[in-house]
Amino acid sequence: MKRFVLMLLSLSVFVSIFPATISSAAKPLTEEQKFVQSFMTDRAYSEWLNKDVDLSKYMDVSETAITTYFLDKIALWREYRSQNGIERENFSVCHDFLVKPEYEGIYIRVPVRETITYHVANGPDESSVLVDNYIVSLIKRNQTYYVFDIITENDWFDEKYRNDGFDSNTLLASWLADSIETTLESIPTRSTSSTTSTVHSYDVNSAIAYALAYATNYNANFRSYANSGGDCMNFASQCVYTGFGGVGTRPAIYYKLFPMDNSGNYLWYGGCSAGQGYSASSASSSWKSCSNFRTYITNMNNTVEEGLLAYIWDVSSGNGNANVGLIAATLLGSVLHVYNSSANTNYGHALFVVNVTSTTRNGIYVCAHTADRYNVAIGEIYTEAMKVIKPLGFRNNV
Repeated sequence: MKRFVLMLLSLSVFVSIFPATISSAAKPLTEEQKFVQSFMTDRAYSEWLNKDVDLSKYMDVSETAITTYFLDKIALWREYRSQNGIERENFSVCHDFLVKPEYEGIYIRVPVRETITYHVANGPDESSVLVDNYIVSLIKRNQTYYVFDIITENDWFDEKYRNDGFDSNTLLASWLADSIETTLESIPTRSTSSTTSTVHSYDVNSAIAYALAYATNYNANFRSYANSGGDCMNFASQCVYTGFGGVGTRPAIYYKLFPMDNSGNYLWYGGCSAGQGYSASSASSSWKSCSNFRTYITNMNNTVEEGLLAYIWDVSSGNGNANVGLIAATLLGSVLHVYNSSANTNYGHALFVVNVTSTTRNGIYVCAHTADRYNVAIGEIYTEAMKVIKPLGFRNNV
């Protein structure tokens, strides 16, 4: 019973246990933290570089179902990443222990932040960076530690397969297959029925520059939702806002200046953090929520009100994306909505496209918040269906 309660505690306080930034003060690691560091390092090299490591020595063999699931999951991702055609170089993994372990008898919960960095050979100039917060639960038997549970934020795979399991061969074949269903038609041009409207164009380069600048270093002027539901769509909205000429200063955010949509029936505006004489303000639900953002776009595409115009289409699962006719001009600066475990809903996690080098997921690079991603190929982390939201223009009624 204690073990079950400990796992529930891990889930319930996950978003609040990690600070937004890493402290520079280094402290000696506890024995539990050293054990977790060794396990997580071996796991990372096994999953990402196909290193032959015996991870079972770390696991609690008395928990057969959990142990089998995690070892099979690690083996699946290891095999997939060894075959997905991405050659990684200058690989490194770092673990930061920002919070003390929590103890309950023989059970220990160890929070750890993992940062993986590598460069993709023949990929973009920028390196790829993944930052993930984990809670690794341990049990101590006969003076030896064992892992019996691992929880991380926004893990769509655990949400989908942890309870019911999975067939590795079926998933691997599906993930590596190219999808060739239907070809995307040309993106339609949105027009307005009002002769007094101006549609401002979208500066993709400005949006991408913002995404790369603030993917792992949050813009302190915007209110963060990292510890209150997730910051992914908040960050994606910031990128789109910048692409239409938005300035991420506290005055511009606080007063909801153009190109935020602060009037009419459908609203889209960011929230300001407290500071420089400004009090904190909240973002609209359409700014910080994936489903509400899509609803806002749908409404805006069917009205003459001032606001953001975009096109939404679906992408099926699989590594290839011939079914959407991917080209750099289409995807760069787009928002992607994918499955999100923490919200337990479809398409509840937002990614922002910053580089495109090919027509497969291996050539589509994204930035994101919670979990933080900097120039990471989708093919490395996500294989399921997704929605693409391509900003087209911002209608300003003058």
